[in-house]
Amino acid sequence: GYREPGEIREKRIWDVVHPEDRPILEHVAMASNQDVGNREPLIFRMLKKDGSFVWVSGYHPGGEMQAGSKGVGCLIDITVLKNREAALSETEENYRIVLNDIEDGYVENDLSGNTIFCNDAVCKIFGVSREWLMGRNYREATDEETANACYQAFNRVYLTGIPSKSFIFETFTRGGLRKILEYSISLKKDSRGEPAGFRSIVRDITDRKQAKADVMEHRNRLRAIFRSVKDAIVTVDTDLRVIEANQAAQTICGLDTRQIIGKVFTDVSNRCDNACHEVLLETLKQKSSIMGYQVECGNPQRPSQKSDLSCSPLMDKNGKFMGAVLVIRDITRLNELERELAERSRFQKIIG
Repeated sequence: GYREPGEIREKRIWDVVHPEDRPILEHVAMASNQDVGNREPLIFRMLKKDGSFVWVSGYHPGGEMQAGSKGVGCLIDITVLKNREAALSETEENYRIVLNDIEDGYVENDLSGNTIFCNDAVCKIFGVSREWLMGRNYREATDEETANACYQAFNRVYLTGIPSKSFIFETFTRGGLRKILEYSISLKKDSRGEPAGFRSIVRDITDRKQAKADVMEHRNRLRAIFRSVKDAIVTVDTDLRVIEANQAAQTICGLDTRQIIGKVFTDVSNRCDNACHEVLLETLKQKSSIMGYQVECGNPQRPSQKSDLSCSPLMDKNGKFMGAVLVIRDITRLNELERELAERSRFQKIIG
C-alpha cells in the first residue's frame, strides 16, 4: 500500500509484521542463529500503510540476525489463496453441521467397505460411538448373512455405476436392538473418474415397517369381520361406483362381489325391484342417514324376502364426504315369526 519504496525502506521488519505474527518471526530468527538457513516458507500477515493487512509467504534469509545486520528475503502475496482457503474451510464446516443436524444417517466407505466418514445420525442408528465406527469394516457390524447381502448390493453399484435407492435389510445393534434399515447407495469417484468408494444415506425404518405391519394386521382383522357379518354391506363413492361389498351381499342380493367392484351399483343389481337404489341416491343427495327402511326385494330366487335398509354417509379420515354405506338386513324370517305370533294371538282370542 506504499507509493514509493522509500516509504518502507527504513522501516524494521517488525514494524510491518502483524503483532500477532511477530512471535513466529522471532522464533525463526532465533533458530536461524544456530542453523545455516531455514528453507521452510513462512506464512504471516504484513501490515499495509492504511492499517489493513495482507497474507504473505516468504523465506528467511538465514544466518545471524543482529542489530544493524541486513538480509534479503522473498515475499509472495497469498491473500487471495488464504481467503479461498478460509471460505473453503467455512463451507466444509457448514456441510459438516448440516450433515450432523439431519435425522438421516450419512456414511462413506472405501472400496473395501471400511468406514471413512459418518455423521452423528449413523452413530445413533447403530448405537455406537464415532471412534468405534471409523475405520471399521461393515462385516464387523453385521452378521454373516446380512454382510453377504450388503456385499451384493454394494458390488452391484460398483459394477454398474447405478445408485441403489432402496436396499433394505435387518440387523442388530451392539446392544441387541433389532433394526430395519434402508440404504441409498451411490458410487464415489476420484478426480480421474475412477471408483474410490461409496456414499450412503441410511434411514432407520423400523418404526415405519412396524406401523405398516400393524395397519395390515388391523386391516386383515377388519376384512375378516366384514366378511363374517351376516348383513349385506355395500360401499359406494359419490358416483355410485361400488368400492367394496361383503360375502353376505351375494347371499342376500345375489350379487357377484368379485365382479361388481368399480361398477355403478344401479347397473349391477338387476335381480330385484331395486328398492335400495332410492335409499342410496337419497343418502348421496342429502348426505344424511336413513335408518330402518323396510322393503320387499322382489328377488325371483327368494320371492318372499323382505329387507331392512340402512344407509349412512361415508367419510374419509378428514371428515370429507366420499360416498355411502348401505346395510341390508334380511328380516324375512323375523316377519314370518311376527305373522305367526299374530295369528296365534288371534286364535287365542277366539278360543277365549
